[in-house]
Amino acid sequence: MNRVFLFILTIILSLGAHAERVISMSPTITEIIYELDQADVLVGVSSFCLYPKMACSKPNVGTALTPDLESILKLKPTRIYSQKMENSALSKKASKLNLKVENLEFDSFEDIIESIEKLGRDLGATSKAKELTIALEKGFSQLGDLDKKGSFLAVIDVVEKMGHVSRVLVAETDTFYSDLISQIGMKNYVSGKGGYRSLTIEELLKKDLTFFLFSPKKSQKAELLNTELKRFKKNEIKIYSFEENYAVIPGPRLILLIDDLIKVLK
Repeated sequence: MNRVFLFILTIILSLGAHAERVISMSPTITEIIYELDQADVLVGVSSFCLYPKMACSKPNVGTALTPDLESILKLKPTRIYSQKMENSALSKKASKLNLKVENLEFDSFEDIIESIEKLGRDLGATSKAKELTIALEKGFSQLGDLDKKGSFLAVIDVVEKMGHVSRVLVAETDTFYSDLISQIGMKNYVSGKGGYRSLTIEELLKKDLTFFLFSPKKSQKAELLNTELKRFKKNEIKIYSFEENYAVIPGPRLILLIDDLIKVLK
């Protein structure tokens, strides 16, 4: 009888341990949760969460900037994970509504590793989280074998005005983009630590630079940037373009971006 009772109690406690009801307000966080095999605890996602496709079947709760608070409250989440953002509407209203929001950071490569480990601990998936971080760290280490030199700019967006490049948004040294390319051996031309900075086309012409453009497919931004630079410079322009959607999401598929970098730079 005691054995039966203990067996039933173990099952009840086990079910209770996995009674999390999680809402993800970030595509990166959603991808990590799926990679950790914890999709069952995910009860709602941001409208930006489009991968994996199964995530699209989860209830949509808006975004961190424009949250659907009524839908969020109906889902009765035990945890809400969001990517750290200054002054997001969700963070401002959460405390008033008794919502537990945890803001995770994904700015640097180190941040990405730490956030994956935290999600693994929170959701009881430490082994899967360890597998994922080991794979990412191995890929990151392999970038160092390329041993490239020179200065680079990691371009995140190209702003067009009347058919010409008006400004470009570039990654500063405290971003995962800068971490990846610096690991190759190159030096970020933008030395600040403010996340991202806007530069004019004239500011890109001060010295020879290698451009790494991270932008969604079909945007034609690589072609626009290349054309504009050639208007001012006669020497060869080096622009490496990464257009898959995972290039702008610092999650598990970052390993694919690392593989892409290795392929084009070998």
